[in-house]
Amino acid sequence: CGYDIAVCFGKEEDFKIDAASANKSGKYQNVGYRSCANPEQLSAGLTLEICGYPGEPEKNGYPYVHRGPLVECVKTDLGGWIITYDVDTSEGNSGSAVAIIDQNWVAGERRRNPQPWKNERFKKCTVAIHTGNDPLGQVNYGTLITVEIHNWLKTVVEDYAAQQRQPLSWHCCHGCG
Repeated sequence: CGYDIAVCFGKEEDFKIDAASANKSGKYQNVGYRSCANPEQLSAGLTLEICGYPGEPEKNGYPYVHRGPLVECVKTDLGGWIITYDVDTSEGNSGSAVAIIDQNWVAGERRRNPQPWKNERFKKCTVAIHTGNDPLGQVNYGTLITVEIHNWLKTVVEDYAAQQRQPLSWHCCHGCG
């Protein structure tokens, strides 16, 4: 339970943002970056943001943002991780990105895993995919994208590309790669 991952294939240009244009326009001031999460570095109370497209007809076609605290990280029987959070999402939000927006944590992630593109402009870090809710526990949950999950996805994509006999660009909706 908890694994709900989609991979989109496309042309490389489909997944690139013109950084120079974005910087000039100021359009991407709150851009998030991708991270493979380490569950030991996540603590209860971190502020999360779920951003996606709900399924209700009156909300169709518009992105919605929901925020709230991380409740806990839970290791699954299969060795993966899910996170639970107290965030009230709309119906149909499964598959949405789950990002940490706690600025102290994001700054720490930039220090733990420095990359040239992880600069002060980046204010959030996508670490999971929203996959559902637990009505008894009154929490929502998502699949945590660990290094192991990211590496598994990368292998699946590379195998598929080899079968197609052409290089493929890929984008996993969790954003690790």
